[in-house]
Amino acid sequence: MKKMGITILALLSVNSFAGVNCSENITSVILHKNSELYFKSSVTCPNTWCQVTWSGEGDKDRVFSMLLTAKTASKKVTIYWEQIDNCDQENAMYASPGYIMY
Repeated sequence: MKKMGITILALLSVNSFAGVNCSENITSVILHKNSELYFKSSVTCPNTWCQVTWSGEGDKDRVFSMLLTAKTASKKVTIYWEQIDNCDQENAMYASPGYIMY
């Protein structure tokens, strides 16, 4: 009985996030010489750099083009964040989105 109570307490103390779609303006975009893509956004990444850590170079090229186009056109993108559960939260540094919609 005691083991079951400890297990339940352990499960309740784990942070879980449902994920959220946030409509954001892109404020900065960097394609670094290390081949990584970093960006800042108006809502969830205003003070720290977020990063696209997707594996394919073609994916990063397309995301770079999408983010640069959105910034230049002053259009919002919808970003899905798995690490947070509402758009009022700021992401941790180098957080990577699940997907981005333009």
